[in-house]
Amino acid sequence: MAVFMIVPTSDPAKLDTAIQQQFSSDALKLPRGEWLVKFTGTTQELSSQLNITNGESGSAVVVGILNYFGHAPTNIWEWLQSRWG
Repeated sequence: MAVFMIVPTSDPAKLDTAIQQQFSSDALKLPRGEWLVKFTGTTQELSSQLNITNGESGSAVVVGILNYFGHAPTNIWEWLQSRWG
């Protein structure tokens, strides 16, 4: 499985609902409203599954994460480590 970042660009509440319904245990909302999601598939498939592609869940950018590094709260690092690979 891969980890993706979803960045809402409109209607974040609709997107939040879609992600929480479909990925409750495999999604983490970041402090500024972006999401990390563990998903088997492509960015296009994830966008379609969440109804981003057709606009029903608002609009967002879906990005596959190849690696990560930085400074963040412990819960983010723990979530990434437990779902990476």
